[in-house]
Amino acid sequence: MYEKNNPDKAVLFLDTILWDDPHYQPDYKKAERGLSWGYLLKNSELRPDLAKKYFERNARSDDNNASPLYNLALLFIDSNQLDSARHYLKKGFFITPDDPKYFAKFSELESSQHNYSLAEKYAIEALKIDSNYPPALTTMGIALSSQGKKEAYLYLSKAYRIKPKSFEHTVNLGIYFSQFVNIDSAYYYFTESLPFSPVKQKEAIYGSLITLAVAKEQRDIAVEYFEKLTKEYPNSQLIVKKKKELGI
Repeated sequence: MYEKNNPDKAVLFLDTILWDDPHYQPDYKKAERGLSWGYLLKNSELRPDLAKKYFERNARSDDNNASPLYNLALLFIDSNQLDSARHYLKKGFFITPDDPKYFAKFSELESSQHNYSLAEKYAIEALKIDSNYPPALTTMGIALSSQGKKEAYLYLSKAYRIKPKSFEHTVNLGIYFSQFVNIDSAYYYFTESLPFSPVKQKEAIYGSLITLAVAKEQRDIAVEYFEKLTKEYPNSQLIVKKKKELGI
């Protein structure tokens, strides 16, 4: 019961046990069992700081396994330690050069730093490996649209066709059409993205839909989305701005 009511302490307690467990040591299957616990810590956002040591232990124990290197890169990206992230992406790529995810992640990283030309080059390399790899199509589209290139649509729409139920691919088309002022299409894709929208992103989607509904002269619909925004995100900083747009 104590652990149930104190999940942070429970995770730390379990981590202490697993870290010292003989089956998690380098001399037992190259510490590969620790990777599963590391993935859980990272992907569930429980304690990514604890995940790091499991990935490092496995990387030291197995020179031919790129998985811990890639996950270390992701951890460093999340903590904005980009030079370290680049280091581990390069190491992982040298082990598995036929995997497009390394170039795609390089592209995503450089786009986040507004290095769009370099991001485009990395995306091209990823697509040479796999022309249907959705993350590479996505980051290629983002790099191109950020440079004002309309051919971004070719890549974003292809990613959407491959995974039409993906929030990321759907909302990216909404953003694309907003950027190039196609109000009806932007409205369509933002609306389509709502059922798949994570809680953290839905607030911004509501904001975009309010603006687009106003532009389409559909005030009643805009007000409906505003009511959803205020109900689900009562402390949203968007509320004042959207009130002005609606003339409330």
